[in-house]
Amino acid sequence: MSITIHDAGLQFDGHPATRVRTTAIILHHADAVSCTVEDIHRWHLSNGWIGIGYQFFVRKNGEIWRGRPIDWVGAHTKGANDFSVGICFEGSYESKDTSMPAPQLTAGKELVSYLLGLYPGAAVKKHKDYCSTDCPGKYFPFDAIAAGVSGGGSAPAPEQPAPSHSLLVRGSKGEEVKQMQQRLISLGFPCGPCGADGVYGVGCVCSVKAFQHCNGLVVDGKCGEKTWAALDGNPRTACPYAEIPINVKKGSKGNSVRWVQWQLLRCGYDIGDTGIDGDCG
Repeated sequence: MSITIHDAGLQFDGHPATRVRTTAIILHHADAVSCTVEDIHRWHLSNGWIGIGYQFFVRKNGEIWRGRPIDWVGAHTKGANDFSVGICFEGSYESKDTSMPAPQLTAGKELVSYLLGLYPGAAVKKHKDYCSTDCPGKYFPFDAIAAGVSGGGSAPAPEQPAPSHSLLVRGSKGEEVKQMQQRLISLGFPCGPCGADGVYGVGCVCSVKAFQHCNGLVVDGKCGEKTWAALDGNPRTACPYAEIPINVKKGSKGNSVRWVQWQLLRCGYDIGDTGIDGDCG
């Protein structure tokens, strides 16, 4: 199945934990007759949250919009966010909207089918199954949407979700760079004198290189998919070179030199393109 997911380029005020399991898909209504994914993002920011709490938003015209990155812990169902994906539907289906437009109903079915392909065995639930609320409303066609798209034969391979992080390189700027820097600093990899300033400068490149080397990654100073995965997982923080340096000087070789090189990288110094090679040339 192929579905189109629109992306509004929402900016978040932080980075929650990555969800490690997905056993439920929880359906909500916006309790607003007309709204956009940007509206909900703004409302949730005003609550003091990092941004929209749902992973997806379905409009009445059938458009599906990306909300919070699919693998982030959501903020839509108290007590169930760490094991669920939240879908919000435009509309107020408790009192004001007494029927769902056909395009929205179709899109909801397709999105549920898509997610069941990503998370086989996940249960499709209502918000009110977990909390004291009317959501998604008495007029919400839950049974029809929860059934997804029926069809014979095996389900086609689902689309892979878009990466939840951008490729960051020297010169990149913005909130995502700041999130990366904060994570590096918390792990003991300083990003230069400016700290977590949202600018991917020389100090940040050196810090990323040190982190990559420490965690067995390709040392290129770029924060791509594998580096992000390591940052979001359980990365190694300790220096891998236990040999304490004694009288290291030009021409020295071995783990004593590697120890010094690693510490220099960790403190934001550029040690050259050869990286931690154990050669004090």
